[in-house]
Amino acid sequence: MPFNWNDEDFLFDEAPTFISPGAGLSQLDFSLNSDFIYDSLFTSSLQLDDHSNGSSPQSRPESLPKRASPIVRVYGSDEDLLNAYYVFIHPYFPVLPPPVSSPVIDRPLFRPRDEHRKGHGSNICSDFEPSSPITLAISTILALVPHPDDEHSRNPESVLYRRKSAHSFAESTMESIEIESEILDSESSPSRALTGSSPSARRESFHVNVPIEIESVIALLILSIYEYAQRGNISKMRTRAGQALISAMDMSLHSQGDNGGEFAEAKRRAWWMCGSIVSSTPPTISVHDPRFTTKYPSISSDPDAWPFFLSAQQTILAATQFILDQNKALETKSNNSYVYERMQELNSILDPLLARADAWSTESSAMPVDDSEAVVALTLKSIARIKLNR
Repeated sequence: MPFNWNDEDFLFDEAPTFISPGAGLSQLDFSLNSDFIYDSLFTSSLQLDDHSNGSSPQSRPESLPKRASPIVRVYGSDEDLLNAYYVFIHPYFPVLPPPVSSPVIDRPLFRPRDEHRKGHGSNICSDFEPSSPITLAISTILALVPHPDDEHSRNPESVLYRRKSAHSFAESTMESIEIESEILDSESSPSRALTGSSPSARRESFHVNVPIEIESVIALLILSIYEYAQRGNISKMRTRAGQALISAMDMSLHSQGDNGGEFAEAKRRAWWMCGSIVSSTPPTISVHDPRFTTKYPSISSDPDAWPFFLSAQQTILAATQFILDQNKALETKSNNSYVYERMQELNSILDPLLARADAWSTESSAMPVDDSEAVVALTLKSIARIKLNR
């Protein structure tokens, strides 16, 4: 049932809490280091198993075999990394164009903790080492996915090792972005560096349909999600998203209009995914800025998926801005006669969107990502539905 702003149970003084990060979820203990916020998700189940078996750490036999060293998921080539991206990331965060071919069976390698201490380059399973911003950013997310051969993946020691490995990849991503943006003349001839063109990476592109110059934007977007969803660091999330936004506008990704070309879809996704990352603070730039002329991305199996997802995002942003304005009016005791009219306006926008979302089938699907991206369309609509009903 659509939300009714006129509901008697709706309290204005509670409205600001609806837009805070994690609203509606159990309260987290933010006094802890952000790297440990989610540890209870894993340790609680382990403790439950111990109690159900009538055992305790003190009562376990000392002769139990020592557990193997924790391992982390890594990959042996760019091709395997790209394949894993389409398996684990793309269905929920489709920042790259559709796959050129359907993903094959995931082929993860592993790095034991003892090898990690020697550095990334000591991977005993492969000589390959991700080095570009986009491969390192993708490795950041994939390192958090338990390896199928890790029999103790829920053990706190294993969880912590995966998170430390992911953070190491994230730091390497930022270093790689800095390296690729460095101008050689900056040290020897700063004046020449000022008048020269932007540096370009001298390597092969990661994806055949993605130009090298926007890979750093995509990497920053992935790190923005990592900082928010994994580390709970709102400040860094906004910093990474802001860096991606500025870089995207410097490349004119926002003003592509109807421009086509082989990289058109990649540029559209990189730009509009910048706009899909918002928080409970006023936007730096209006989403309705007339300079933003780039067309929405597209999905061949469902042309309405992207427009609806982004419309839902923009509506939630408008509702967030309204709550912020209303909260400010209450604090300053200024004239808030516009509140009712603004609520009615938002209601008239939300109701049709909710009706459309509720009319769709949201049956889960285990099908893999292919060039039609049917599973991606379903995910985008489901995400939009959750946002609108939040």
